[in-house]
Amino acid sequence: MERTDVILRAKARFLPYVKRQEFKYEVGLLILSGLFGSLVFAGGRLAPAGTAIICAAWMSKNNPYYALSGALAGALLFGEYASASASLLYVGLSLLWKAWRGCLKKLDKLVLLIAAQLIALPMFFMHDLNECLLGLANLTVSTVMAAILQHGLIVVRQLRLRRMLSGEELFGLCTLMGLTVLALSRFAPFGISPGLVLAVVMLETAALVKGAVSVAVAVALGAALILGGKGELLTIANLSLCTLAAASARSFNRYGAAAGFCLCSILIHFYVGDGYSVGFVELAAGTLIFIMIPKRLTAALKSQVDNEAHRMAREINAVTRVRSLAGERLSEISDVFLEVSSLFTANGEKNSVQSGAIASVTRGVSDVMKQLSGKLRADCRYDEEAEARVLLALDREGIRAKSAVVVNEDGRQLVKLHLKDPGFTDAACSAAARALGCDLRVRKFAKEYTFLEEAYGYEVSYGASACPKDGFETSGDSIGIREPDGGRILLMLSDGMGSGDEAHSVSAAAVALLGDLVCIGFDIGIALDFVNRLLIERGTGDIYATMDAFLFDMKNASATFIKFGAPASYILRGGSIHTVYSEALPAGVLKEAQPAVQLVTLMHDDIVVLMTDGTADALGSDIHAAIIEKAGFARTEKEAADLLLDAARKNEVSDDMSVIVIKIL
Repeated sequence: MERTDVILRAKARFLPYVKRQEFKYEVGLLILSGLFGSLVFAGGRLAPAGTAIICAAWMSKNNPYYALSGALAGALLFGEYASASASLLYVGLSLLWKAWRGCLKKLDKLVLLIAAQLIALPMFFMHDLNECLLGLANLTVSTVMAAILQHGLIVVRQLRLRRMLSGEELFGLCTLMGLTVLALSRFAPFGISPGLVLAVVMLETAALVKGAVSVAVAVALGAALILGGKGELLTIANLSLCTLAAASARSFNRYGAAAGFCLCSILIHFYVGDGYSVGFVELAAGTLIFIMIPKRLTAALKSQVDNEAHRMAREINAVTRVRSLAGERLSEISDVFLEVSSLFTANGEKNSVQSGAIASVTRGVSDVMKQLSGKLRADCRYDEEAEARVLLALDREGIRAKSAVVVNEDGRQLVKLHLKDPGFTDAACSAAARALGCDLRVRKFAKEYTFLEEAYGYEVSYGASACPKDGFETSGDSIGIREPDGGRILLMLSDGMGSGDEAHSVSAAAVALLGDLVCIGFDIGIALDFVNRLLIERGTGDIYATMDAFLFDMKNASATFIKFGAPASYILRGGSIHTVYSEALPAGVLKEAQPAVQLVTLMHDDIVVLMTDGTADALGSDIHAAIIEKAGFARTEKEAADLLLDAARKNEVSDDMSVIVIKIL
């Protein structure tokens, strides 16, 4: 029983450790680091890197036993028994110290490394004075390397966190890269140097992400190649010139950096000599590997080696902009609820909101807050380089703009322009589209700003026409158009019962409130339920309105027809008429009334016709023929709406008439 408990406790501790996402990366990184470290200077009695890697792994809060296994394997393979003994002594002393003191601090780990090297000194380096000095050099280099390499191991393990790297971490990373190149330079299968191939990859990557500063990396890697016997002093100058050429061409992305490095290396080969240039095979292999590195990895590395102050400024700016965006959205919500409040007090009377209306509002507000929360967490980045390109493109076209804001939200480009002359909106949209390399459409205007967004797979063109009943100057019908977020468009048609100003006030209030609620994030079903209850609360029992809403998703061409007592709608496709029927009471009659909802997937060139009952009754049995003739052959949707209304007005206008014609592009 006790044995079973021990096994279960061991599994409970071991399995979560092994299942960690970082486990395989940690094991691979530390074993390879220990193995490569044992190869550095191997064969020359000076082999400090293996023990240094173990200490660095421990100091960087990694598992040192993986590094120990790699270091022992390499040391025993190449007969470096002094390095293997020092590694085992170091781990043994550390375990004894931890058992005695209960913990190991960073300074303790370095002191124990020195102690292990001193214990191994008389066993392997006391034959004469030169060997004694060699042992002391081994001790000194090992201690210094451990202090530096701990930062390199931390960086490699945490690259995916995309945090800013300090100067110490950059130095540690460069040292780790140099040791890797030095270790691989011992081998030359088929006459190809893996160390030189890796050096080419690292230098081209450094030139791409860091620019001219990467020459320092070239100097370090050149020195490593010289120590590994794969170069001479002029090798450092060669690599530095090639790296500088790659850095000067990095504005043409990775292909420019690779071309600059290769061209400079080839010129050195022909004008200086092949003894000082990178071999063609190593150059080609390294460049090919560099080009195959995923862009997201180089972008992540670039974000980590930028100037820290610049990065902090950009982060502060991004936070400010996100707060501004959230503030604008909350302001819109506040305005809509102010509108709701004004409707209740329109006659100066205090009305109590029914519990159903309160429930509708609270559900709607909950949905809105969830959507806002999702937007704040979504992938939203301000692209300063794209903003500069847009402003330059506008300037070339002679369009004066005070500002341009470009946002990449979930992979889509959104543009906010502040034009001095709004008459240049279409030209500005075309210029911005060319600058960004994508199709843009004008989404909306707000005060002096023009909002553009990346075009969807479908677009909508629409036109509307209306006329009042004979004897009235004001139509009781109201038409509304809104563009909520998410690539949707909402067209609404409401018929207030009766005619004249009173009927118009009811239908206009219903259209305005429904459109505003949907735009701020309310589900359209909840919004309609609230409009229905509001009309009941506001009215006296005989004031109500039909509601005909068409919500179209431009991403996938899905259309939702929502009807509260409205007549049928019609879809004209390829010369045939498809009718969208509904059976529902008008809004404002019963608080339990529910709208009729029909979901339809539309196609390019489909034509949708919405109309009030006055128009439908006037057209009568000729309604299908009128839609095919007037809407099918009209030049524009506005012309189609006018022609349909003219056809309906041939008879006596006994009711208000309105029609909306929509074409899917």
